[in-house]
Amino acid sequence: MGGWALAMNSRVKDKAYSVNLIGAGGIASWALHGLVRPARRFAQATGSSLTIRVYDSDQVDEGNVHHQNFRPSDVGKAKVDALCGELAEFQGEEIALVACEWDV
Repeated sequence: MGGWALAMNSRVKDKAYSVNLIGAGGIASWALHGLVRPARRFAQATGSSLTIRVYDSDQVDEGNVHHQNFRPSDVGKAKVDALCGELAEFQGEEIALVACEWDV
């Protein structure tokens, strides 16, 4: 198993990756939180970089707060801005979050 992990790392080392998350609502608002931490660890471990783009033109309303991953203080904000802003502390050389306020 250890040899396989080393071989895998040599194939992904120093590469740039991109993930596009379409939508920032019920599923995606939770998925982004679950993606950012392990993605950052992966990028750090392999010397790679990762850009995560989140696309959605919707704004957070009060009805979103109880079942989507938003806070009451997010009401009125663009969903992508609220999510990317909350996770901004995870950004750095190895990971970038890009809020795209339009639908794909």
